[in-house]
Amino acid sequence: MGGELSVPENIVVYVRPNCSECEQVIRYLENRGLRFRVRDVERDADALGDLDALGYTDVPVTFLDEEVVVGFDTNRLDASLVNITV
Repeated sequence: MGGELSVPENIVVYVRPNCSECEQVIRYLENRGLRFRVRDVERDADALGDLDALGYTDVPVTFLDEEVVVGFDTNRLDASLVNITV
């Protein structure tokens, strides 16, 4: 039974290279054993366009189902993760 692991669409982190807060968000989610999708706004024009269309201009921006956390804010991340299903 091979195949790729599915990447959940309910946790998406928008990042850019050399962003310490972006790296902190990624480590924070990984340390909780969560799977998530990372979209690099410098390497992926579609990611940048999507983020811009949503009204955000800086990273990291983390979408957790209907919740949005801008920056590295552990309190908001934890509060948003309470109701998420992965």
